[in-house]
Amino acid sequence: MRSLVFLLVLLVPCFLLQAQPREKFDITSFTPPSGWQREATDNVVSFVKTNEVSRGWCRISVFKSMNSTGTPRSDFDNEWRQLVAGTYSGAVKPQPELTDEDGWTSCSGVSTFEFEQRTAYLLLTSITGYGLRLSVLVLMNNEEFMPQVESFLGSIDFTKPTAPAAPPVVQPGSGTEVDTPSGQPFTAPITKATTNFNDGWVATMAAGKVVVVRGKVRVHLYYPLGYDDASRRAGRDFFWDKRLGSEFQLLTKQYRDHGEMISSFQAPYIEGEAIDRQTNQRVFLGLYVNSEGGNMFPILAVAPDEQTLRNTFPEAENQFESDLAAMNGYNKFAVTLKDLEGRWTGGGTTAANYYNAYTGAYAGMGAVAMSDRFEFMANGDYTSRHQGASGMVGSMSTYSQDYKGKATVTDWNAVLTNRFKGATTNFNAWFEAVQGGVVLHLQDSLYSGLKFDLVRER
Repeated sequence: MRSLVFLLVLLVPCFLLQAQPREKFDITSFTPPSGWQREATDNVVSFVKTNEVSRGWCRISVFKSMNSTGTPRSDFDNEWRQLVAGTYSGAVKPQPELTDEDGWTSCSGVSTFEFEQRTAYLLLTSITGYGLRLSVLVLMNNEEFMPQVESFLGSIDFTKPTAPAAPPVVQPGSGTEVDTPSGQPFTAPITKATTNFNDGWVATMAAGKVVVVRGKVRVHLYYPLGYDDASRRAGRDFFWDKRLGSEFQLLTKQYRDHGEMISSFQAPYIEGEAIDRQTNQRVFLGLYVNSEGGNMFPILAVAPDEQTLRNTFPEAENQFESDLAAMNGYNKFAVTLKDLEGRWTGGGTTAANYYNAYTGAYAGMGAVAMSDRFEFMANGDYTSRHQGASGMVGSMSTYSQDYKGKATVTDWNAVLTNRFKGATTNFNAWFEAVQGGVVLHLQDSLYSGLKFDLVRER
């Protein structure tokens, strides 16, 4: 097998004229082995050959290029984890050998594994250059295929990218533009569009979602989507099947229902492997879809591998106490007086029909209606008006209150003077990101039941 190792070490850009037509795949081109069965997906093209007499077999796979993780050795280690570890029984990661040519570095290693009680050979080469990496994996249980393997590997040629690939740039911000998957700039609607939480998570507004990052894990808090008949029928599968494909190439899909057969008792959770279309990195996804008020609130965890996701969210699939679902609480951003300037409104209406418990006769409708309006000025002045009605329709009690004073605003507080009976009220204040803007939350720091949820007037 040393000759094969040597061959893999020399797997660098070359071009050999071949009589047989060449095939292009991603940034590679090669001459397919004659008479081998071809198998292909968006991510990998493979050639397979079997010998029914000797019971020998061989598979050659060329994987699509992705962004480099940084160095040839780290690329090799990453490819070993993704393509070999846990898949081929008994395979031990070798010490790879490196060689350089024309801006490309190949990092190659060989190992053995057990397959159907026979020893098989595994040869992995990771090739790094120009900000990219790709892998070639050869599996065989008989050296009879070596001439064809050598011919195929020797025919591989690489196309240099016009510019080195680079991970997407995120520039969190202050009035801020952040790159989005479409490549179009996203302008945050507030000054402080990034929050650094005490537990290490960092939240940043982005197009269509809030992105929360800690270490190698990020969580997408997608803005609410209204249910329709199709999405309501599809349930937890709708967002995975219909929406995630624009951001990820989905490779696998699985549930963690722990044997529960009744759908109403199953958590709205799905997970699986994917390729991030922005970075070309293999990732592991966990999706939890909250539902409230006729809307879905998708929350997606993106981890480098399954174990990292398990370690970060051990209760991700818990129907009632999911630590992944709880990430929705990280959609919080600090306030400034500049961002408060303008008019904000809120309120709502609730109603209930009443019936006589003994006769069943209709007893009327009870209702509560509230309207709140705040206006903040650049000099720190504010005004607010609060109106409402409650009781049985036809004999409702009403109220109207007007306040005028000064507003002192810091990141998470808004202190308003001259409130009820002239008192000064300290409000916990924060913005929640939504599609097209933000919601302003003001909650009395002493009486948490007094809370205003406000949107900016157009």
